Amino acid sequence: MRPEGKYLRSMMHIFLSLLLLLSLSFSGISQVPEVVAPTSLYVNVTGGKEIMGLTPAQVRHAYGLDDIANQGEGQTIGIVMPLHNPTIKSDVDVFSDRFGLPRCAPANCDWLETRFYPEGVVPVPDVACSSSCLQLFQLESALDVEWAHAIAPKARIVLVETSRFVADLLDAGDVAIASGASVISISWAVPENGRSQADRLALNSRFIKPHVAFVAAAGDTGNYSCLGVASLCWPATSSYVTGVGGTTLKLNSQGDYITENAWKGGGGGFSLYEDVPDYQKPFHPYTKRGVPDVSYHANPQTGFAVYDSNPYLGSTGWQEVGGTSAGAPQWAALMTIANSIRKAVAPSKATLTGSNPHLYSIGTGPAYASNYRDVSAGNNTNGQCGPLCSATTGYDFVTGLGSPNAANLINALSSLP
Repeated sequence: MRPEGKYLRSMMHIFLSLLLLLSLSFSGISQVPEVVAPTSLYVNVTGGKEIMGLTPAQVRHAYGLDDIANQGEGQTIGIVMPLHNPTIKSDVDVFSDRFGLPRCAPANCDWLETRFYPEGVVPVPDVACSSSCLQLFQLESALDVEWAHAIAPKARIVLVETSRFVADLLDAGDVAIASGASVISISWAVPENGRSQADRLALNSRFIKPHVAFVAAAGDTGNYSCLGVASLCWPATSSYVTGVGGTTLKLNSQGDYITENAWKGGGGGFSLYEDVPDYQKPFHPYTKRGVPDVSYHANPQTGFAVYDSNPYLGSTGWQEVGGTSAGAPQWAALMTIANSIRKAVAPSKATLTGSNPHLYSIGTGPAYASNYRDVSAGNNTNGQCGPLCSATTGYDFVTGLGSPNAANLINALSSLP
């Protein structure tokens, strides 16, 4: 069953509601709290008892993780999520049992911790967040935790739940860091231009943390578009955050990697506010920061298998989910594995501070073809940027540096000073 029509109508209703709420914070009234929406979540098939979508084994094989023995031991991934998912641990158990991953029995879970910000306050939907809004975030939570766990099965995960307000989400990120997280995954967004340039750039300081990296989905509505607004998605636009774009991954009948093309929905383009950072200057001639930095499979037509017992569009069970928000936790997991190897090889080595300078440094010269899979076909055009909406050889504003050749990329990151 593939109810695309029903799905599109439902998603349109959900996002119109969210955009109406978001518009309150676009009015220029700085005292209005800024609320987030999912970067976008695309569900191709909803609910069922049978698995639908790509499995962890398929994805790990496709991106080259079969050649890495390390699975994130000794490291912690932070996932910061609006609203509460009461079934996350039991759902992750179903996912883990099905795919042979370490399970997280609620009474004795040594790898998944859930926390609230503020502490002890269970976040509930605000007045403007409908039941559909809540269901989206609960499904997003399941996607992020399950797939971070799929890529780095022995890493600890700290899921911090809070309100939909940006200020609370940033504070929740600090809670995850205080709980030991060295990489933070973000699958929510607001349009970059929802605040003034000064206000937005002032928030960069929240992503400058020693020995911590931040990863965020770049959005799912194409070039220069975020949640239906003519803007890129923040915080992926921050120079201190790794923005993850979208591809369409193609495998052969044995599950081997064939190629990737740009996914038409992947967010990308130029930041309005951020000057081009030094690490990006060798990769394009423009004066503004380019987004995304890297990419990952995102096409919902061949999405990821996710288990969610909370109702979504009237269904529970296995879902097939796509979007760039699927790539953010998986890139976070890749970086976590690199940090784990760094500590295993040399205990005095620190976890990486930030990620973009390192990701670009290992993408220069001959190392580029070794560490990345260049995505040079496809586009994310919506008619506003001409050739800049087309993937090309090397860095581009659709897929960034490309997708990971995971074994080589992880080893390159782990070998850095």
